[in-house]
Amino acid sequence: MKPFKFRVFNVVVSGSLGVGLDLDAIARVFPNARHASGAFLGPVFKLEKPKTATLLFENGKLVCTGAKSESEAINAAYRVLQA
Repeated sequence: MKPFKFRVFNVVVSGSLGVGLDLDAIARVFPNARHASGAFLGPVFKLEKPKTATLLFENGKLVCTGAKSESEAINAAYRVLQA
């Protein structure tokens, strides 16, 4: 049997800030964050390098998707939080 070759395409990390967020205020301060209040509950921050999307929720939780490694995903989430 031929050995399989695997490639990682999408690492997802999630976390919690431990505090609630005012999503409307975040959307006003960061106009580049996409915030469609009817379709999705929170703003989406997209980064080009690394190419990721971080979603913020009112309960203070976040999800970062699209990274190619765990460390890349964590670093991308921290970049969004530091913005």
